[in-house]
Amino acid sequence: MARLLRRVLGQKESGSLEARPCLLLGEGSSGKTSLLLAAALSSSAEEGRGTLFISRSPLQRLPESARDPLSLKKIHFVYPRSFEELLSLIAAMHENTKSSPSLIILNGMDRFLVGNNGPQAAARLSALLVDTAAYFTDKLRSASRGLDDASCCCHLIASMRLSPEETEGAQDRSLIERYFPVRCWMERDVSWHGTCAQEDAIERYYRPRFSDSPEANLDTGHASNDKTWRVSAGSDGALMVSAMQSQGRVLIKSGKDLYPLF
Repeated sequence: MARLLRRVLGQKESGSLEARPCLLLGEGSSGKTSLLLAAALSSSAEEGRGTLFISRSPLQRLPESARDPLSLKKIHFVYPRSFEELLSLIAAMHENTKSSPSLIILNGMDRFLVGNNGPQAAARLSALLVDTAAYFTDKLRSASRGLDDASCCCHLIASMRLSPEETEGAQDRSLIERYFPVRCWMERDVSWHGTCAQEDAIERYYRPRFSDSPEANLDTGHASNDKTWRVSAGSDGALMVSAMQSQGRVLIKSGKDLYPLF
């Protein structure tokens, strides 16, 4: 749900607080996994309920701030190894989940769709995810005596890697976007320039843009809540994410907070 990503990015919430499914899009190593993990930690702290974090493979490392067992206690990480295993996991959630989660995250949706019947598989998986989130939303609202607000919803966020070739996976993505009405693109920002203190390091800059947020679509970079993500990759493979304002001041910077980015 876009509200959680906006909270992590420090952007103002806009539009309805309805828990509309959100699709996070960006090229490889653009910080998608980092944002999803931050959203999971934020949701668990703010909502007080569990988060299901689904990924094809275990996270290689966690930021130091997330290594506290209390921070991770309400996040359930699962690693289905195939498309079929993922479908079985989601289909059985209403039977196997003791308490209703407030957030379902699918990290790297495209990795499960490779070689799996193309558009049909994409539509099937998307529909199942949306139906499952709706099921838990109904349970949460029933438990809260029908209170209809964002705090009584099961939010859904999925991420996909954008291919350098626009035609590759375009049909799958077009179908998936029908089920995910809100999209957030991590767009490379070529207007940023800088140097990295680490020798042989590579720096990349990304600007988040939401499909339902006019102020986030500004190309001028002058919006007060506009953020750019700085991604630094060192020769040893260590990766760091920092959030920066358009004036160039680093807001979040810690060499110890390393994330696995893909």
